[in-house]
Amino acid sequence: MGRGLGIDADSWMAVTSDLSGSGAARAVVAEVEERWGRIDVLLHLIGGWAGGTAVVDLDHDEVRGMLEQHLWTTLCIVQQVVPGMVERHFGRVLAVSSPYATDVRPRGASYAVGKAAEEVVIRSLAREVAGTGVTANLVLARTIGPEHTSAEELAETLAFLASPAADAINGARIPLDGVRA
Repeated sequence: MGRGLGIDADSWMAVTSDLSGSGAARAVVAEVEERWGRIDVLLHLIGGWAGGTAVVDLDHDEVRGMLEQHLWTTLCIVQQVVPGMVERHFGRVLAVSSPYATDVRPRGASYAVGKAAEEVVIRSLAREVAGTGVTANLVLARTIGPEHTSAEELAETLAFLASPAADAINGARIPLDGVRA
């Protein structure tokens, strides 16, 4: 996996888990910290879309699913990682969201609710960690592909935001949504 990206095998690890519960998030963080000693950058890249239904016909389970996927995974992993970052006076929390969190499309409420909730967590966190050496930012991607945001464009933006050079950027919503002026 990392090999195709030009990343040395000793420089990364994959951990698979359902992060919607604090116990699983705690276990993942412990596993990563056991190997690396600490976590300096959290990239929260959660996908998944549900929609196509008018608000008056929404299935509550569909909305719950989007909240599980976007809100609870974000909140649970942030709660496990950020205290150590604050203690060390350095950390980057980055989440990929969507312009549809605020620019809602017809029949897209379920997804928008999940992404908007995720954004509230990250933007609130940004205010709470201001001045600690920790930052929290959002990168917005509508679709990753040749006609919109490229994977390279997204990776380069995230790499910059993860770097010490981005120390002054906190609480931002950076659009990489393929909309050109």
